[in-house]
Amino acid sequence: MEKSHVLQGMVMLRAVYPNATDPNEINAQIWTTLLSDLKTDCYLRAIEYFCKTGGQFAPSLGQVRQLALRYQGTGRQRTAMEAWGRVWERFRDRSVELTDIEKQCLKTLGGEWTLRNSVNSNRDRADFCKLYDDLISRPAVDDSKALPEHTVPPEQAVHYSGGEESQHYTADETRALCRSVIASLDDRFGNR
Repeated sequence: MEKSHVLQGMVMLRAVYPNATDPNEINAQIWTTLLSDLKTDCYLRAIEYFCKTGGQFAPSLGQVRQLALRYQGTGRQRTAMEAWGRVWERFRDRSVELTDIEKQCLKTLGGEWTLRNSVNSNRDRADFCKLYDDLISRPAVDDSKALPEHTVPPEQAVHYSGGEESQHYTADETRALCRSVIASLDDRFGNR
C-alpha cells in the first residue's frame, strides 16, 4: 500500500474524528510502515466503516489494521470452531462481519437472540459446527438444474392413494411447489 492511500484514510478519519491521529509526514510514515502488508481496498473499507459508524473516539491504528485484515481474509476457509468463535465475537463487536455461511448457520439456529439466551451452549456449539461443516462440504448447486425436466414419466406418475388420482408435476412446477411450501412454513413458524 502506498503512502498516498494511507494519508487518504488518515484525512478521512480526521474529518470525522477531530481527535484522530494528525495526518502529518511522520505519522503517515509510521502508518504506512505498519500497514504496508494490507490491500489498499481493505484498508479503505475499514476506514470507511469507522467513518460511517462514528463514535466518541477515533479508532487506533491497531483497530484499523484488525478490521482491514478481517476484510482481507486469510485466503482459506475457517474451521467450524473458528466460525463459532467469530459468531460470538460478532455478538460482542458489531464490526465483525460474518460470511454468508456463518450468517446462514446463525439464522438456522434461531438467530442471535436465541443463541445468546440459550441454556445449553454446548449443544448450540455442536449444532452450529455440524451445520457449518455440512454447508462447507456441500457442493454449490445450480437451482435451475437441480431437477430434470420430467421427474417421472407421466404414465408412471399416476397412482391411486385413498381413491384419488395424484397429479404429475414438471420440474418447474415441483420447484414452485417446494418454494411455496417453504415460504408458508417460514410465515407460520418464522425465525425464532
